[in-house]
Amino acid sequence: PVTLVVNYAEACPAACTVWGPGLLSNKVSGEDTTWLRLQSRDCFGNNRTESSDDPFQLGASLVRSPQNEQYNYPMAMLVDYFEGEVEYASGVDQTGGVYVINYRTTKAGEYEVRVTLNLEDGIVGEDVHGSPLTIFVDPGPTEPGAITAQGTDAFGYGRDRVTAGDNGLFLIVARDVFTNARLTGGELFNATFTADKTDPWYPDYVAGVPEVLEDLASLGVEVGPSYLAADIEDSGDSSYDATYVLTLAGDFRLDVFYVDPHDITNTIPVDGSPFLTTVDPADTHY
Repeated sequence: PVTLVVNYAEACPAACTVWGPGLLSNKVSGEDTTWLRLQSRDCFGNNRTESSDDPFQLGASLVRSPQNEQYNYPMAMLVDYFEGEVEYASGVDQTGGVYVINYRTTKAGEYEVRVTLNLEDGIVGEDVHGSPLTIFVDPGPTEPGAITAQGTDAFGYGRDRVTAGDNGLFLIVARDVFTNARLTGGELFNATFTADKTDPWYPDYVAGVPEVLEDLASLGVEVGPSYLAADIEDSGDSSYDATYVLTLAGDFRLDVFYVDPHDITNTIPVDGSPFLTTVDPADTHY
Protein backbone atom coordinates (compact mmCIF):
# COMPACT_ATOMS: atom_id res chain seq x y z
CA PRO A 1 0.00 0.00 0.00
CA VAL A 2 1.00 3.59 -0.60
CA THR A 3 0.28 6.42 1.77
CA LEU A 4 -0.85 9.55 -0.02
CA VAL A 5 -0.71 12.85 1.81
CA VAL A 6 -3.03 15.53 0.44
CA ASN A 7 -2.14 19.00 1.69
CA TYR A 8 -4.62 21.79 1.93
CA ALA A 9 -4.62 24.42 -0.79
CA GLU A 10 -4.09 28.13 -0.42
CA ALA A 11 -6.35 30.16 1.81
CA CYS A 12 -9.67 30.90 0.16
CA PRO A 13 -11.45 33.96 1.66
CA ALA A 14 -14.93 32.78 0.64
CA ALA A 15 -14.45 29.58 2.69
CA CYS A 16 -13.00 31.25 5.80
CA THR A 17 -15.42 31.96 8.64
CA VAL A 18 -15.48 34.24 11.67
CA TRP A 19 -17.36 33.92 14.96
CA GLY A 20 -17.24 35.15 18.53
CA PRO A 21 -18.64 37.86 20.84
CA GLY A 22 -17.11 40.63 18.74
CA LEU A 23 -19.94 40.14 16.25
CA LEU A 24 -22.52 41.14 18.84
CA SER A 25 -23.52 44.47 20.34
CA ASN A 26 -20.85 45.49 22.85
CA LYS A 27 -20.50 48.17 25.46
CA VAL A 28 -17.72 50.67 24.89
CA SER A 29 -14.91 48.65 26.35
CA GLY A 30 -12.28 51.16 27.38
CA GLU A 31 -9.07 49.27 28.04
CA ASP A 32 -10.75 45.88 27.51
CA THR A 33 -10.70 44.20 24.13
CA THR A 34 -13.37 42.27 22.27
CA TRP A 35 -12.41 39.22 20.28
CA LEU A 36 -13.33 37.25 17.18
CA ARG A 37 -11.98 33.96 15.90
CA LEU A 38 -11.30 33.21 12.27
CA GLN A 39 -10.92 29.78 10.73
CA SER A 40 -8.60 29.70 7.73
CA ARG A 41 -9.73 27.24 5.03
CA ASP A 42 -8.95 26.46 1.42
CA CYS A 43 -11.59 26.60 -1.32
CA PHE A 44 -12.52 22.94 -0.70
CA GLY A 45 -13.41 23.61 2.95
CA ASN A 46 -10.24 22.05 4.40
CA ASN A 47 -8.92 23.70 7.56
CA ARG A 48 -5.44 25.05 7.00
CA THR A 49 -4.29 23.30 10.16
CA GLU A 50 -0.61 24.24 10.05
CA SER A 51 -1.00 27.71 8.60
CA SER A 52 0.04 30.51 10.94
CA ASP A 53 0.91 33.42 8.65
CA ASP A 54 -2.12 34.04 6.43
CA PRO A 55 -2.35 37.86 6.09
CA PHE A 56 -5.86 38.45 7.44
CA GLN A 57 -6.97 41.95 8.43
CA LEU A 58 -9.94 43.50 10.20
CA GLY A 59 -10.93 47.10 9.55
CA ALA A 60 -14.08 48.86 10.77
CA SER A 61 -15.59 52.19 9.70
CA LEU A 62 -18.22 54.12 11.65
CA VAL A 63 -21.51 54.46 9.83
CA ARG A 64 -22.65 58.08 10.06
CA SER A 65 -26.26 58.37 11.20
CA PRO A 66 -28.45 61.42 11.98
CA GLN A 67 -29.06 60.17 15.52
CA ASN A 68 -25.35 59.78 16.23
CA GLU A 69 -24.34 63.03 14.60
CA GLN A 70 -26.95 65.12 16.40
CA TYR A 71 -25.15 64.92 19.74
CA ASN A 72 -21.71 63.53 18.89
CA TYR A 73 -20.51 65.80 16.08
CA PRO A 74 -18.57 67.94 15.82
CA MET A 75 -16.44 66.63 18.68
CA ALA A 76 -12.66 66.97 18.84
CA MET A 77 -10.49 64.07 17.71
CA LEU A 78 -13.27 61.65 16.87
CA VAL A 79 -12.04 58.17 16.01
CA ASP A 80 -14.32 56.77 13.31
CA TYR A 81 -12.14 53.85 12.16
CA PHE A 82 -10.32 51.06 13.94
CA GLU A 83 -8.33 47.97 13.03
CA GLY A 84 -8.16 44.63 14.76
CA GLU A 85 -5.03 42.91 16.00
CA VAL A 86 -4.74 39.53 14.30
CA GLU A 87 -2.76 36.74 15.99
CA TYR A 88 -2.47 33.04 15.27
CA ALA A 89 -4.19 31.13 18.08
CA SER A 90 -1.55 28.49 18.68
CA GLY A 91 -2.90 27.68 22.15
CA VAL A 92 -6.56 27.42 21.17
CA ASP A 93 -8.06 23.95 21.35
CA GLN A 94 -9.33 23.88 17.78
CA THR A 95 -8.57 21.98 14.62
CA GLY A 96 -5.78 24.42 13.74
CA GLY A 97 -5.62 27.35 11.39
CA VAL A 98 -7.51 29.53 13.86
CA TYR A 99 -6.71 33.23 14.29
CA VAL A 100 -7.83 35.48 17.14
CA ILE A 101 -8.75 39.05 16.23
CA ASN A 102 -8.90 41.55 19.09
CA TYR A 103 -10.25 45.06 18.75
CA ARG A 104 -11.00 48.02 20.95
CA THR A 105 -12.92 51.19 20.22
CA THR A 106 -14.02 54.10 22.37
CA LYS A 107 -16.48 55.52 19.84
CA ALA A 108 -20.02 54.19 20.09
CA GLY A 109 -22.14 53.62 17.02
CA GLU A 110 -22.80 51.31 14.10
CA TYR A 111 -19.74 50.01 12.26
CA GLU A 112 -19.23 48.28 8.96
CA VAL A 113 -16.53 45.67 9.54
CA ARG A 114 -14.48 44.08 6.79
CA VAL A 115 -12.41 40.97 7.44
CA THR A 116 -10.15 40.33 4.47
CA LEU A 117 -7.26 38.25 3.26
CA ASN A 118 -4.71 40.79 2.13
CA LEU A 119 -2.72 40.62 -1.05
CA GLU A 120 0.96 41.46 -1.37
CA ASP A 121 2.22 44.81 -0.09
CA GLY A 122 -0.71 45.12 2.30
CA ILE A 123 -3.30 45.70 -0.42
CA VAL A 124 -6.76 44.77 0.85
CA GLY A 125 -7.96 41.66 -0.89
CA GLU A 126 -11.15 39.61 -0.82
CA ASP A 127 -13.62 39.50 2.07
CA VAL A 128 -13.98 36.31 4.07
CA HIS A 129 -17.36 34.57 4.24
CA GLY A 130 -20.01 36.91 5.70
CA SER A 131 -17.88 40.05 5.37
CA PRO A 132 -18.64 42.92 5.46
CA LEU A 133 -20.33 42.63 8.85
CA THR A 134 -22.30 45.09 10.94
CA ILE A 135 -21.56 45.51 14.64
CA PHE A 136 -22.99 47.92 17.18
CA VAL A 137 -20.88 49.46 19.91
CA ASP A 138 -23.04 50.84 22.71
CA PRO A 139 -22.24 53.86 24.89
CA GLY A 140 -20.90 53.12 28.35
CA PRO A 141 -22.41 54.25 31.67
CA THR A 142 -23.08 57.94 32.25
CA GLU A 143 -20.01 59.87 33.39
CA PRO A 144 -20.95 63.12 35.18
CA GLY A 145 -17.72 64.88 34.24
CA ALA A 146 -18.37 64.26 30.52
CA ILE A 147 -21.97 65.53 30.48
CA THR A 148 -22.32 68.74 28.48
CA ALA A 149 -24.60 71.75 28.84
CA GLN A 150 -24.74 73.88 25.72
CA GLY A 151 -26.61 76.89 24.37
CA THR A 152 -28.89 76.92 21.36
CA ASP A 153 -26.40 78.61 19.01
CA ALA A 154 -22.67 79.01 18.44
CA PHE A 155 -22.59 81.93 20.90
CA GLY A 156 -24.10 79.92 23.74
CA TYR A 157 -27.46 81.73 23.83
CA GLY A 158 -29.57 80.34 26.63
CA ARG A 159 -26.59 79.21 28.66
CA ASP A 160 -24.11 82.11 28.47
CA ARG A 161 -26.48 84.92 27.54
CA VAL A 162 -30.20 85.61 27.45
CA THR A 163 -32.52 88.62 27.33
CA ALA A 164 -34.68 89.42 30.37
CA GLY A 165 -38.17 88.04 29.91
CA ASP A 166 -37.21 85.68 27.08
CA ASN A 167 -37.91 81.99 27.23
CA GLY A 168 -34.40 80.74 27.97
CA LEU A 169 -33.32 77.29 26.82
CA PHE A 170 -30.12 75.27 27.02
CA LEU A 171 -29.45 71.63 26.28
CA ILE A 172 -27.99 69.02 28.61
CA VAL A 173 -26.56 65.89 26.94
CA ALA A 174 -25.75 62.80 29.01
CA ARG A 175 -22.48 61.18 27.92
CA ASP A 176 -20.19 58.31 28.86
CA VAL A 177 -16.52 58.67 29.82
CA PHE A 178 -15.56 58.76 26.13
CA THR A 179 -18.07 61.60 25.45
CA ASN A 180 -20.47 59.33 23.56
CA ALA A 181 -24.06 60.51 23.91
CA ARG A 182 -25.97 57.89 25.90
CA LEU A 183 -28.86 57.89 23.36
CA THR A 184 -31.35 56.98 26.09
CA GLY A 185 -33.16 59.01 28.74
CA GLY A 186 -33.87 58.48 32.42
CA GLU A 187 -31.16 60.60 34.08
CA LEU A 188 -31.90 63.27 36.69
CA PHE A 189 -30.49 66.80 36.61
CA ASN A 190 -31.05 70.09 38.34
CA ALA A 191 -30.04 73.56 37.23
CA THR A 192 -30.20 76.78 39.22
CA PHE A 193 -29.48 80.46 38.52
CA THR A 194 -28.18 82.66 41.34
CA ALA A 195 -27.59 86.41 40.96
CA ASP A 196 -23.96 87.49 41.32
CA LYS A 197 -23.69 88.43 44.99
CA THR A 198 -20.57 90.52 44.33
CA ASP A 199 -22.62 93.31 42.74
CA PRO A 200 -22.79 96.23 45.23
CA TRP A 201 -26.56 96.57 44.88
CA TYR A 202 -27.31 92.93 45.61
CA PRO A 203 -27.63 93.02 49.45
CA ASP A 204 -29.99 96.00 49.31
CA TYR A 205 -31.97 94.37 46.50
CA VAL A 206 -32.46 91.24 48.55
CA ALA A 207 -33.53 93.43 51.48
CA GLY A 208 -36.02 95.20 49.22
CA VAL A 209 -34.66 98.73 49.68
CA PRO A 210 -36.98 100.97 47.58
CA GLU A 211 -34.21 103.29 46.38
CA VAL A 212 -32.27 100.37 44.94
CA LEU A 213 -35.31 99.00 43.18
CA GLU A 214 -36.05 102.43 41.73
CA ASP A 215 -32.46 102.85 40.55
CA LEU A 216 -32.57 99.49 38.81
CA ALA A 217 -35.86 100.37 37.15
CA SER A 218 -34.43 103.71 35.94
CA LEU A 219 -31.65 101.80 34.22
CA GLY A 220 -34.18 99.77 32.28
CA VAL A 221 -33.75 96.72 34.49
CA GLU A 222 -36.95 94.76 35.00
CA VAL A 223 -36.56 93.45 38.52
CA GLY A 224 -37.22 89.73 38.92
CA PRO A 225 -36.09 86.71 40.91
CA SER A 226 -32.48 86.55 42.05
CA TYR A 227 -32.66 82.75 42.34
CA LEU A 228 -34.40 80.42 39.95
CA ALA A 229 -34.48 76.70 39.23
CA ALA A 230 -34.82 75.71 35.58
CA ASP A 231 -37.45 73.21 34.43
CA ILE A 232 -35.78 70.17 32.88
CA GLU A 233 -37.56 67.87 30.42
CA ASP A 234 -36.21 64.48 29.36
CA SER A 235 -36.33 64.03 25.57
CA GLY A 236 -35.57 60.31 25.90
CA ASP A 237 -32.58 60.41 23.53
CA SER A 238 -29.79 61.49 25.95
CA SER A 239 -30.78 65.18 25.64
CA TYR A 240 -32.60 67.23 28.26
CA ASP A 241 -34.21 70.64 27.64
CA ALA A 242 -33.62 73.12 30.48
CA THR A 243 -36.06 76.06 30.25
CA TYR A 244 -36.46 79.17 32.37
CA VAL A 245 -37.46 82.85 32.35
CA LEU A 246 -35.25 85.40 34.13
CA THR A 247 -36.48 88.99 34.44
CA LEU A 248 -33.65 90.42 36.55
CA ALA A 249 -30.83 91.73 34.33
CA GLY A 250 -27.25 91.14 35.41
CA ASP A 251 -24.82 88.27 35.86
CA PHE A 252 -26.00 84.93 37.20
CA ARG A 253 -24.15 81.85 38.30
CA LEU A 254 -25.61 78.80 36.56
CA ASP A 255 -25.05 75.51 38.37
CA VAL A 256 -25.92 72.32 36.46
CA PHE A 257 -25.78 69.10 38.46
CA TYR A 258 -26.14 65.41 37.67
CA VAL A 259 -28.16 63.62 40.34
CA ASP A 260 -26.67 60.31 41.46
CA PRO A 261 -29.42 57.70 40.86
CA HIS A 262 -28.15 55.66 43.82
CA ASP A 263 -28.15 58.63 46.20
CA ILE A 264 -30.29 61.58 45.16
CA THR A 265 -28.66 63.74 47.83
CA ASN A 266 -25.39 63.41 45.91
CA THR A 267 -25.25 65.95 43.07
CA ILE A 268 -22.22 66.22 40.80
CA PRO A 269 -21.35 69.21 38.57
CA VAL A 270 -21.42 68.52 34.82
CA ASP A 271 -18.52 69.50 32.58
CA GLY A 272 -17.84 73.26 32.84
CA SER A 273 -20.30 73.94 35.66
CA PRO A 274 -20.73 76.51 37.13
CA PHE A 275 -21.32 78.77 34.13
CA LEU A 276 -21.74 82.54 33.95
CA THR A 277 -25.06 83.61 32.43
CA THR A 278 -25.50 87.28 31.54
CA VAL A 279 -29.09 88.50 31.41
CA ASP A 280 -29.39 91.56 29.17
CA PRO A 281 -32.09 94.17 29.81
CA ALA A 282 -35.21 93.84 27.70
CA ASP A 283 -36.28 96.51 25.22
CA THR A 284 -37.41 99.78 26.80
CA HIS A 285 -41.18 100.07 27.25
CA TYR A 286 -42.83 103.51 27.08
